[in-house]
Amino acid sequence: MNERTPLFYMANLASEVHRYFGFLEKKELVSAGSSRQRIFDIVKKLSGFESMEPRRAEIDALLSVIENPSMLGKQLSVTQKQLDSYFTPFTQRLLSV
Repeated sequence: MNERTPLFYMANLASEVHRYFGFLEKKELVSAGSSRQRIFDIVKKLSGFESMEPRRAEIDALLSVIENPSMLGKQLSVTQKQLDSYFTPFTQRLLSV
């Protein structure tokens, strides 16, 4: 069995964050709630990796947006497109392995 690395979880987090905001945009609140829980589960797994400690502030900022999606593009100057761009390198690196 392959070991699941922080890169694996970051790439999965990218997909789940994208999915979450897609559900919110379509007003599919039940699906968004399930996606939100998967995000928290992934972040919990990431927190178990010592190598992720330097990214703690980034992950906390992401969780703030997940917990209060109305902050996106308003109180935080972060957009959905910027979040997607943030995660792109993780996904590309995982796919190239």
